Amino acid sequence: MTLPTARPALVTPTGVVVAPPGLNREQWLAARRKGVGPDTAGILGMSRYTSPLVLYLNVR
Repeated sequence: MTLPTARPALVTPTGVVVAPPGLNREQWLAARRKGVGPDTAGILGMSRYTSPLVLYLNVR
């Protein structure tokens, strides 16, 4: 007897570019404050490269 195997869920990441290249720091920070960005893993404590505290100190 064989058991049916579950297929892994397919995840398709999607995103919207809200900060085109060439923005100065102030424009980039303003765009960054509008939504979730690449720092999500650091905010959640799941990154080995950064931490929530480091991200907070960088944005201030």
